[in-house]
Amino acid sequence: IYKQVLATEPKKLAPGSGMVLGTIERLGALYEQEGKFAEAEALYRKVAESDLANLSHGNLTTIASLNDLALFLEHRNRLSEAEAYYKKAFDQFGGVQPSGNSLMDHNLSIVMKNYARLLRKMNRLAEAAAYEKRAKAIDKRLAPKPLKK
Repeated sequence: IYKQVLATEPKKLAPGSGMVLGTIERLGALYEQEGKFAEAEALYRKVAESDLANLSHGNLTTIASLNDLALFLEHRNRLSEAEAYYKKAFDQFGGVQPSGNSLMDHNLSIVMKNYARLLRKMNRLAEAAAYEKRAKAIDKRLAPKPLKK
């Protein structure tokens, strides 16, 4: 079905549109689940590269596609490559400092936790702990506050 959608969508939408790229990324996820790793990686890369080239700096879609590619590479035990994509995601945030925008900061926390897990796999425990601490502080700030009686 994804292939059928991709065969018809480009006739109606620009090749770099969110609808087309979302379909490509979902097909990549399906390929990953099926163990078709080379095909999945090619699609994840296509989406991330298109987002980087076509969307404004700091776009959450770009951040998500970079994070997804990093996760894919991490699961394939290609840790240094995964680290490069996590760093590209941080660059889209403008660094690792919270912005005060709840949606951006929530996503920053997610990428920080993923990156910390990667650092632990790389036996860089002190760095991992620092990212975990930052993510926890963001999560605490964003947590719903209890209603006053």
